[in-house]
Amino acid sequence: MGEDAADGASGSLHKGEPRGYGLYDEHASSEFKKGERVIAYAEPVGYGWKENGKGLFEFGFVVDFQIKSRDGEVLAEEENFMRIATESHRRNVEFFIVLKLNMGRAPPGDYIVTYKLHDIASDKTASFEMPFKLVAS
Repeated sequence: MGEDAADGASGSLHKGEPRGYGLYDEHASSEFKKGERVIAYAEPVGYGWKENGKGLFEFGFVVDFQIKSRDGEVLAEEENFMRIATESHRRNVEFFIVLKLNMGRAPPGDYIVTYKLHDIASDKTASFEMPFKLVAS
């Protein structure tokens, strides 16, 4: 997972809901119309699993986000804003996450969103940032 001795995570911008691991439609550009949701898709790797006491393995992430202007001014941020986890009979190695950002009240302009993923089964973290632009509808 990247930052702290993990293997990595990277994200990309998409339109609509992914249909499964690797099954998505990429957004044509990094420009979004005002009111359009900014959807990020990521496939983290190198995450851990923990036994949950019910004969299953649990894996997933707690997610932080930060939104900045192009010049680096922090406009919004929240730690632990989302927990994405699942249980499985197997130690799954393919996992994807979908992060939806509503910028409905933001003015048109250039932005950068950074997501930080905290592995719930270890102390590993990974971050990725995605620049995007809001344009008038």
